[in-house]
Amino acid sequence: MATRIKEDVMNKINCKNTKRARHPLRTALLIAAAVLALGGSALAVHLGTMRVRNVTGETQQGSYVNEWGRKVNVAFSHAQLELSFEVEGESREVLLKPGWLPSEPNWSDMDEEGCGRVISDQGEGSVLPYVLWIFNGAELRDTRYYFNGEPEMVTEDEWLGWQRTEFTVDYTKTIPGAWEKANYLLLFSPEDNYLLYLAGTSDFETLEKIAADCEIKVTQEPATDENNMDFSFLDLGRG
Repeated sequence: MATRIKEDVMNKINCKNTKRARHPLRTALLIAAAVLALGGSALAVHLGTMRVRNVTGETQQGSYVNEWGRKVNVAFSHAQLELSFEVEGESREVLLKPGWLPSEPNWSDMDEEGCGRVISDQGEGSVLPYVLWIFNGAELRDTRYYFNGEPEMVTEDEWLGWQRTEFTVDYTKTIPGAWEKANYLLLFSPEDNYLLYLAGTSDFETLEKIAADCEIKVTQEPATDENNMDFSFLDLGRG
């Protein structure tokens, strides 16, 4: 997991000129109400959406651009869940700043101001307490994310202004030698088009407390995506 994390976040992101996270759904509703009060002006409110669907038994098609700039098509049939996003409007680079953590991280890409993209306590052996990761809208747009193992959905609702999805994945049959199960807490901001990803062997109560104490910084920098694939895996065990 550490190798993949380090490869994905080598580019340092500026943490200046940022703003504290707000409750996106509440803000969007207030804007919409203001538009209606003005008699329906030209101002439009766009909210993104996170979608999760079961793809067990389906063969998925994807592609990536190789080192020579050529598109390569691939097919895989082992995915269980598919995560996709409808991202509207312009997206900005986002950073996170952790508050409460259940244990000290042993790897992160945080800068001198404590801002970063990934924070992780990789534990020892088959224990991985938590991985905290943030994705911008450019990384989410037109990319499908997949999970392996046997999933069990826990929660799909709105929580603290985020669109929340929680599920547990059992890897007993798919990744021998790894932990048996991992919990995933996915928090999508419909207004600012970012995904706050928390996962690990910690329980959901712990992951939720980490998320609630995070400070999310939406910068003024346009979001970028350096990924050359239109699909990816977010399984901890595939790192």
